[in-house]
Amino acid sequence: MSQSNYKYTIMFRLVLFFTLLLGTISSAFAQQVLKQTPNTSATPNVPISDTLTGVFYNDEIGLRIHVDLGKERLIVPGMSFLGPVYAYMDGRIYGSWMLVKKEVKNGKAILRFTNEIGADSQDVELTQTADGNYFYRTLGGNNVKKVVGRRLVKIADSMPMKRRPIDQ
Repeated sequence: MSQSNYKYTIMFRLVLFFTLLLGTISSAFAQQVLKQTPNTSATPNVPISDTLTGVFYNDEIGLRIHVDLGKERLIVPGMSFLGPVYAYMDGRIYGSWMLVKKEVKNGKAILRFTNEIGADSQDVELTQTADGNYFYRTLGGNNVKKVVGRRLVKIADSMPMKRRPIDQ
């Protein structure tokens, strides 16, 4: 192997090593932050109406939907320049998603979210189940993704949700 090829091979290996190290550190940091989130014990559930409030969450998927349909008062973390919103999604998903349209009818909330750059939107139906919990279902396909390894993969199209009070 020539001297110049050897240098490039060593440089490539160093870049690869530091890339993997940085990915591991950032993944460990993200897991630590999620462990420090507030207690997610469920609270008494309320029927879906125009004044629905709470944080709806699924710990297995890592999805949280912060909702206050009665008042535009929630601030999206890191995006205070947008002002208050009625709802947003975050958690172990890729990016933050803000509510751009809401409709409540027949005990269901139809919520349209868009991601922080406005490239994707997602319609979500939130309903209350017979056991008093809630159910999340996407309408018209699923655009919400999460990072798995080094890839973006879509989260589940439907999932059970629990509710707790809003922290803000």
